[in-house]
Amino acid sequence: NPNRGDTLLIVGAGVWGVNAALEFHKRGYKITVIDPTILKGSNPHSSSYDISKIVRSDYGADEIYTKLNERAIDRWHELNRHYGESLYHEDGVLSMTREPIRDGTFVGDSLKVLSKLRSDGTIRTLSQEDIEREYPLFKDLKLPFVAGYWNARGGWAESGLAVTRLNETLRSLPDVTLIPSAMAKLIYAPDSTRRVIGVETIDGQQLHADWTVVTAGAWTSYLLPWLQPSLIPTGQMVMHFKLPSEYQERLQEFTAPKFPVIFLDTVVTGFYIFPIHPKENVIKIAHHGAGRAFPKNAMTPEFLEEMNRQAFPHEEKRFRKFLQESLPALQDAEVVYSRLCLYCDTFDGDFFISHDPSREGLFVASGSSGHGYKFGPVMGEVIADILENKESEYSHRFRWRMWEGQERKQDVCRAPEDDPSQIPQSNL
Repeated sequence: NPNRGDTLLIVGAGVWGVNAALEFHKRGYKITVIDPTILKGSNPHSSSYDISKIVRSDYGADEIYTKLNERAIDRWHELNRHYGESLYHEDGVLSMTREPIRDGTFVGDSLKVLSKLRSDGTIRTLSQEDIEREYPLFKDLKLPFVAGYWNARGGWAESGLAVTRLNETLRSLPDVTLIPSAMAKLIYAPDSTRRVIGVETIDGQQLHADWTVVTAGAWTSYLLPWLQPSLIPTGQMVMHFKLPSEYQERLQEFTAPKFPVIFLDTVVTGFYIFPIHPKENVIKIAHHGAGRAFPKNAMTPEFLEEMNRQAFPHEEKRFRKFLQESLPALQDAEVVYSRLCLYCDTFDGDFFISHDPSREGLFVASGSSGHGYKFGPVMGEVIADILENKESEYSHRFRWRMWEGQERKQDVCRAPEDDPSQIPQSNL
């Protein structure tokens, strides 16, 4: 069992890794963190990067994730106060659907759970008339949104900036060692092939610790290959659009409260949209579906440098078709930036946070499956508690589990599988 005062090596300083490092330091562990960009800020290859990430408690009938994010939102507000800047923008989340709201659907179940957990007026059901009156950009669509709800307690985080600020805090702490490198392999005890005592870096440094905690996101199953295919790296396309000239004088129409974070029948389309960014002056649109598949063992430094992170023609075409149907004001908008957001998918959509039962001293906190960033401010506690073997609903839900041919699942608001013929499998 871990003892406070033990040495602890954290591999990866994305939003989970840096929050875990801060929590472990608070609990008295002696911390070493290894990440190629630990001395600079947020890693541009990581999923924690980019200008924004959604913060939502909308999880269908799943109360575990809903309640966990309610705690996370409180912590996001604390971070705003601590840093004296808006790392989290509570612009609200608008969920719309093209079908009537009913039980057993993402929108229906989310509305039911959130309404049960809150009695403060932050949840409001919307009819088609309400939607078209309050959000006129969605009026007169050929395929109208006929129902939805407004969740005032949600919004978005300045994702890359938040991780940069947390890393700055980590760098200011005493007794924390930061190594700007990457893991090459585990180091085992000389007398054992089952006891991990640290890692060797790509530049040959040997780092020893009582506990090695891998928070490496999409790189996890490359670094720990026995986790393939339980943890699978995938890529989701993100695009930033320039507001068309005819709307430049009407920015309020793309700014909260007229334009919050919006789920546009996301469980069907895969798409969600952010309000215009107050600094970058772009509208970010993201897709939460099957995404790009990568070849086995692909997450090498060379692959990452050569990988095409721009949108393929079929991907931009899909975005344009969605906009034509759902937000015509942007259907011809200029794409000023596109990026591949890397996921680490589990086979069931749940996080993967546990001791490795076959390797003493090794702990894995990964498998965020495209919906882990928002929980960042509370994940340090979750990860530390599970490392310390504290039983909870999280330790069971996020337990060690391997894919053995069972049906693959995903989180409740993720769109169905894309057409495999449209996903290039090589030269990515």
